[in-house]
Amino acid sequence: WQRLTILTLSLLWGGCAHTIGVHVDGESARSMQAGETYSFVVGGPQAVEGSERWQVTTATLTRILQQQGLQQASAKETADWRLFVDYVVGEPQVRERYYVSPMAYGRFASSGRNRLGLGFSARFRTRTETRIPLYLRVEGVYGDTTDETRSWRSSAVRISTRGDLDQILPALAWALRDIIGHSTTGNRSLSVPINPDQFE
Repeated sequence: WQRLTILTLSLLWGGCAHTIGVHVDGESARSMQAGETYSFVVGGPQAVEGSERWQVTTATLTRILQQQGLQQASAKETADWRLFVDYVVGEPQVRERYYVSPMAYGRFASSGRNRLGLGFSARFRTRTETRIPLYLRVEGVYGDTTDETRSWRSSAVRISTRGDLDQILPALAWALRDIIGHSTTGNRSLSVPINPDQFE
């Protein structure tokens, strides 16, 4: 039984270690269609075109969009869609979490003869937790309009205890594979692989 328990826990740990939880949502007034073209545009102050983060993010998004029948426009042509890409490490959120710590205690009493009793009690404790939101937002604009109107917006958020955006970005992008350019009925919670080699 001991060996079986250790093996089971190892398998569970190995599976959980390769996936992360991501929250996604989207709003759309006009969705993309197969055969249309797109180009990527910097959509926020933390996104830097040509950087390693930018290349990793746009490469994953390109893979998703190609599976949907869209093609990236060449440098010489005007794309049907401009996709504004923005990734952000949010401000850390510190909070106090309350939990109960069980305690065991022994009691020695004398009433004619010695007796030893064992009982349990609970102690309330607090623990400080730091939560860091990691965002990826992609917004689509159709045509060459110059106003701020977005045809659709898709977002992926990971709440982490570390601001490891470089490691999380491919997973955030992959979490959008079924909703990019579309509306969702509220916020969805997904479990996605953290290793890009596991993306299908």
